[in-house]
Amino acid sequence: MSAMVTHRKRVAIHAAIATSVFLAGMGLLALFLGSCRVMGGGYSLASEDWEYASNQLGGHPEITFTPSVTVFLPLVQRSHGIHYVSTHGNDGNDGRSRGTAFRTIERALEVVQPGEIIHILPGVYHEALTLQSVGSADEPIILRSEEGGAVLDGQGVLTIGFWCENCTNLIFEGLEIRRYTDVGIGAYLSSDVKMRDLTVHNSGFAAQSVSWEIEGYGIHVDESQRVSIEDCDVYQNGPQPRPWGAMGTGIDTYRCTECVIRNNHSHNNVGGGVLVEDGANVLVEGNRITANYLDATEDEWWDGGIWIDGGRNITATSNTFQDNVGPGIQISDEDHCF
Repeated sequence: MSAMVTHRKRVAIHAAIATSVFLAGMGLLALFLGSCRVMGGGYSLASEDWEYASNQLGGHPEITFTPSVTVFLPLVQRSHGIHYVSTHGNDGNDGRSRGTAFRTIERALEVVQPGEIIHILPGVYHEALTLQSVGSADEPIILRSEEGGAVLDGQGVLTIGFWCENCTNLIFEGLEIRRYTDVGIGAYLSSDVKMRDLTVHNSGFAAQSVSWEIEGYGIHVDESQRVSIEDCDVYQNGPQPRPWGAMGTGIDTYRCTECVIRNNHSHNNVGGGVLVEDGANVLVEGNRITANYLDATEDEWWDGGIWIDGGRNITATSNTFQDNVGPGIQISDEDHCF
């Protein structure tokens, strides 16, 4: 009796599509392939094992194979969800309409997904929100004040309004943020965060986070990349009363790369209007810097309306300065002073 021999062989399939059918009305694509996998909404071919069974019975070998069928559902882009927050809402609601809005922004942040929007309806919200590892590089999460009337109020006791840590692709629009002891809104180790049309005031007046060396800021961005701060009104931030050697800042950045600070009004702050410390590839453009209190002579230095301290490739252009107590713009490198 002849022995049975089975041979296995891997064959790279570069184009093994036998038939493709596109059902346009339903947005389905059925592919008859040896193998297929989805990548970024499309597909790519991969290698597949085809089994060659050589059955030497009577000296007549046979080769058999069966292709697989893969169906992807769907290929159409999903609709973006909207979540509503209202001072008249309830966190037991689904948040999908004004009438079924959540009560807190915190609850909306628990359920929101990349590509979705949180609409915050007019009203005053007493929340301190820490966002950790929130967001995706694919699509942004947007937090937007509906009709420009949403206010986050720290009541003079909460430390930080929004704090984003290890976050990516977040957009904050149209919010008023006020009366937080340390920082109105901040980002740390984050990327692609956008702060637009915010009003940030009366914050940073009594910083509690002394281990972080926070002196009191309206907006604070620390060791982050591709952050933009645009069209914001930032005022009356900084320590009150001002302790010896401590100065706040309206817009404070540290070790930020590829960031943009544009078309903001930073005014009446205790300390600088804008600080760019040890940044790289930062644009400071079109800002109005007015009536900031920059006198820190008891510590043998001055703050600046715009203070660029260290770093590289920092561009400051088309900014205006008026009525600041101290220099309009200051350029230094404290880490390399003698």
